[in-house]
Amino acid sequence: MGLTLVICGNANIRKFYVANLIMRGHFAIGAAKLADQDDEFWPPKAPELVVILGSEMQMEDDIGLLRIHYSAAIPIVVVDHDEPSPGWLTLWGIAAYTDNLWDSRQLVGFLSPWLSRASI
Repeated sequence: MGLTLVICGNANIRKFYVANLIMRGHFAIGAAKLADQDDEFWPPKAPELVVILGSEMQMEDDIGLLRIHYSAAIPIVVVDHDEPSPGWLTLWGIAAYTDNLWDSRQLVGFLSPWLSRASI
């Protein structure tokens, strides 16, 4: 069973993403910001997909923690209305970038290459 981790400071958006993934048969959990989590939060098994929304600075903090606690192999998808530079995406090993996904079908459709690995 694969885990999708959704990181977003906005509780409503985070709940929307998690609920829509779960409704479509994917195991998903959310976190506001990883830097605020204690060691008990970190599951022993790495997530198979991370979807992250937020400011570049917050994303960098969270991505750095993901790389420390897990590995560089976890695909990370960045969702933001401001497109990060190609250099930033490469530096942090981002699998994909998209602007905001508000339609649940669009969300699952875009994430489908990684969700097939992370489904129940």
